[in-house]
Amino acid sequence: MSVVNVKFTWSETRAGSDESGDTGAMGWTVLVTESDPKLGAEVAKTAPGIPRVYDGHPADAAKRCTSVNARALGPRFFEVVAEFKAKRGGGTPGEEPDDPRARRPEFRWATVSSSEPVDEDSAGDPIMNTAQQPLDPPLVLDFNDLALSVIRNVKTNAAYLWLFEGRGAVNAEPFLGFQPFEARTGAYAAEEVVEGATAYLRETLEFRFRLGGWKRRVLNQGRVDADGKVICDEFGAGVVEPVWLDEAGAAIPKNDKGQYTSGPCWLDLWLIPKATFSAIGLSADGSGSPALAAKPWQETVKWQTGGVVLASAQKTD
Repeated sequence: MSVVNVKFTWSETRAGSDESGDTGAMGWTVLVTESDPKLGAEVAKTAPGIPRVYDGHPADAAKRCTSVNARALGPRFFEVVAEFKAKRGGGTPGEEPDDPRARRPEFRWATVSSSEPVDEDSAGDPIMNTAQQPLDPPLVLDFNDLALSVIRNVKTNAAYLWLFEGRGAVNAEPFLGFQPFEARTGAYAAEEVVEGATAYLRETLEFRFRLGGWKRRVLNQGRVDADGKVICDEFGAGVVEPVWLDEAGAAIPKNDKGQYTSGPCWLDLWLIPKATFSAIGLSADGSGSPALAAKPWQETVKWQTGGVVLASAQKTD
């Protein structure tokens, strides 16, 4: 199969919404040797002198080819039409790249609401009743976390493997202006897209952010102390209900009214795995992300279980 003849026949410019004539088209007639209409159309579209997708307009460098289509005019005779559109920015620096895989990611910010039990007030003090006992059931508070969706074009879904291993993980280092442990991976999706002659994947990456970190606070209590001894009541029998434990794992004594003689000890547990978010290839500069100022931590935050500190983040100025 081959091309017998190519003839340029017409060209037009269409005014855009700003009267700038930002779109246009050109037409050719092409005669081929292929008798099958479908195969003949493909041969005609690739004939010499006909632009490919992303090629520039021969008379206007600000326009690029967005599509090339062929329709049969008769046996082995086709009309080929190339559509053009002005590049973003009119060909100036910062314009949209021709290759879709080189375009800047889209960053979409939103808030996500959730209701979760809380055991401390806004000052960080434990919420207790008048008998100095934690509320049962605990209070439920609405959280409004910041959410980010990143939509980007990539050659391969390399991020899929990263998110598969680090799905639901928190950041081990600063990420987009947030401190360690404040960002968390969410859903991931990717679809194959073909634009002209270029095939690529359009990924959607989701993240959620919570100032102060993603942690779970629980009351330090149990029926056995740090030495492995069963905690007994005033009658010498093992306690039925778990009792409060101090930082050393010893039972906190009660007074003659059955009230604890000191406040409870809370454990900030690290339950979510960490991941290196830099592997995803996003940054606050040059990637379409607005720069977010990091909020200083008000105190040292520790995640621990028992007496073992699993992770910590110091206050920053």
